[in-house]
Amino acid sequence: MNFLFVSLLFLIWRSVDFLVIFFSQKVIPYLGFFPYKDQLPGFNLPTWISALANFDGLHYISIARDGYAQFEQAFFPLYPLVIKYSSPLFSNNRLLTGLIISNISFLIGITIFARSYKDSSWMMFFLLAFPTSFFFGAVYTEGLFFLLLISTLYFLKKENYLAVIVFAFLTSLTRLVGVFLIIPIIFHLIQRLDPRL
Repeated sequence: MNFLFVSLLFLIWRSVDFLVIFFSQKVIPYLGFFPYKDQLPGFNLPTWISALANFDGLHYISIARDGYAQFEQAFFPLYPLVIKYSSPLFSNNRLLTGLIISNISFLIGITIFARSYKDSSWMMFFLLAFPTSFFFGAVYTEGLFFLLLISTLYFLKKENYLAVIVFAFLTSLTRLVGVFLIIPIIFHLIQRLDPRL
């Protein structure tokens, strides 16, 4: 799959996502039962877009702006750091910055994913059509995590171990489950020593 086709799939996915978010807001009332909801209007974005930063997204934005507060240790540091240092490029609008980072990361991640497999059409379809795939484009770690995870596995397949170490480390700085990349890495190394496995 070439980049143009993957980009087209990505744009279709994002468009459908945005349409669902936009029209569901007309049908389902917004209740906002989560902390920091009063910060959303300050980003000067339509509510159907700022809804992509609800719940944990506002914690990541808060960490990017103010650093860690009490009870925010569950949120790993890489994503808020990328938001913090990228936000000057987008008028210090951290919500917009988070959306851009998540979407660009996911687009690059699915491009690497598509190029890693000869026939990845169905895998791409199911990944993008999955009901919770909207998290990849929200102000959550999922888009960046996907990019780093796929990059780790891609470089493991290419046996570029320095890149594997770097991307596995960055993946672990994004989400706790990143530490479990040690399992395919060890399995790959064992398989290299004994190809019969």
